[in-house]
Amino acid sequence: MPPPSDTRAEFHFTENLVQVMHSHNSCLEKEELQQRAQKYTTGVLNLCTEMKDAIGMLLGQWYILQDYISGTKDCDRHFRMTQCLLQWHARRIYLYHTEVQKMLSRLNPYI
Repeated sequence: MPPPSDTRAEFHFTENLVQVMHSHNSCLEKEELQQRAQKYTTGVLNLCTEMKDAIGMLLGQWYILQDYISGTKDCDRHFRMTQCLLQWHARRIYLYHTEVQKMLSRLNPYI
């Protein structure tokens, strides 16, 4: 597939696509946070382990994305979309880590 043309319209399309991706990921994050809070409230015992496993998986994916970005020769849109995904992976890793640390300290991370 040939790269998109390098026009002002293409630039605006890419910018709008980035905003859509941020909005979509923000909604997903809120839903996932509510689900984790409900699991925590109902006493799911392996939530902390699940989150530690998720951190490991996200870190692995983050490194793959980082390698892709550092060596990419793709078009700007692909680069920007990968940056967006990388940013959301980093955010999720940070949030999960913060929640796990609070759980390990016997604090409720969802209040």
